[in-house]
Amino acid sequence: MERQIWIGESPKEPVFWDYQDRKGILYGKRSDGIRVVKIGISVPRPSGYLSFLRNKKEYEQEAHSHTHNFYKRLLAYLSGISYALNPAVQPNDVTNTAIDDDYMQSISYVGSGVAISSAEAYTTRDNGYGSRALEAAAYGQRVGTSDTAFSLDDYILGSIIQHGVTAGRLSYFLTDPHITSYSSGKWINITRRFMSNFNADENSITIKEIGQYFPYFVGTSSTLYFLDERTVLDTPYVLPFYATARFRYTREFTIDDLTEWIANSATFLTCGIFARNTNGGAASFGEGIRTVKSTDGTIRSAENPISRANTTGNYFYSAGAGVTDFGCLAGYGNTAVSHTDYNLANLFAEGTGENQLTYSAQDTPSSVYDSVSKLYTAQQSRIVTNDYGSSQDVKEVGLVLRDFIYPSTINILMFRKVISTITLAPTESLLIMHELNMTHP
Repeated sequence: MERQIWIGESPKEPVFWDYQDRKGILYGKRSDGIRVVKIGISVPRPSGYLSFLRNKKEYEQEAHSHTHNFYKRLLAYLSGISYALNPAVQPNDVTNTAIDDDYMQSISYVGSGVAISSAEAYTTRDNGYGSRALEAAAYGQRVGTSDTAFSLDDYILGSIIQHGVTAGRLSYFLTDPHITSYSSGKWINITRRFMSNFNADENSITIKEIGQYFPYFVGTSSTLYFLDERTVLDTPYVLPFYATARFRYTREFTIDDLTEWIANSATFLTCGIFARNTNGGAASFGEGIRTVKSTDGTIRSAENPISRANTTGNYFYSAGAGVTDFGCLAGYGNTAVSHTDYNLANLFAEGTGENQLTYSAQDTPSSVYDSVSKLYTAQQSRIVTNDYGSSQDVKEVGLVLRDFIYPSTINILMFRKVISTITLAPTESLLIMHELNMTHP
């Protein structure tokens, strides 16, 4: 295979790829002699559909309109990348300000720092798009009057229709609870919100664009808002005076191979795409369920958002030298990957004895965006060395994150791959690379 340069900090050694197996895993060697295994992970791209319903008449169209903000949020969230370290994944809020905070929760939900009534309590941490009734803040589903063409760099609606009953405004009501379903690798999520035209001019209002705003809790005290999606309607929707319409948004995605995304990583993907929490049922774990299982076998389910454990500044995977609780890990088991895996089959411990390897610190992660191919790429990597007196076989690799799910910090296996056996001679090193990628439509 042709030579390929490592995407990451400079200078880095070039990699000479030897072959790619049927699972899409690359094998090669750096010019300094370090062996390399690279696991490519493709993040599914969701699709969306929106509709208005009034008097049993429905307007519906497809929505191919996720912004850079959505893709950056999802990729940073899954790859465990700090916004401060990687400008390529910094989202822009509604003031068009790039957010580079080093302590930014992966998901923040309606209710963070906001007083709510008991009737609306379900929105506190379960619904990233779940605006409250008669809410003036810019989150949830909003509509506007601009037909300016959609751009990936959109950060606000072209001309948002504000909440209220004065001229040109609509009354936005409480977002209904999520309706989430699953079948054979396909997840579907529906959110709905009613809006009424009671404006003081007593005239019709024409809706030309739809947006979904997502709230982030940044730092320790503030919530900021980000446009995740903007769709310009193929046909403007006219809402007469004193009429009410129901807006419905459907988002779905499919995982073709349930060993590519095991239950834990599928949960994180589902929560990220649908803006939901991990409260999928404390006693349940497996296919289609929003729970995770830590490496000690404990099922975890919580009302609070999934949030990054603040470890060494890079979050999620940033294990120090000698740490085998999380980060890129190596094993000597070759049991077939199962959707319900929650740990490596046989982990190489830290050390210089048999069935032990010396683990370096996790590398600083990298993230790049190619504006031509519309490809986001994020990379996590780590070097392990065989300091035992005999050769040892690496048969599996994994990526484990460190996360806070109330009330404690836990370690969660995100990806596990059984690889073609790599025999490490004494003092020989292996670079383990996990690369997540996601393309735009």
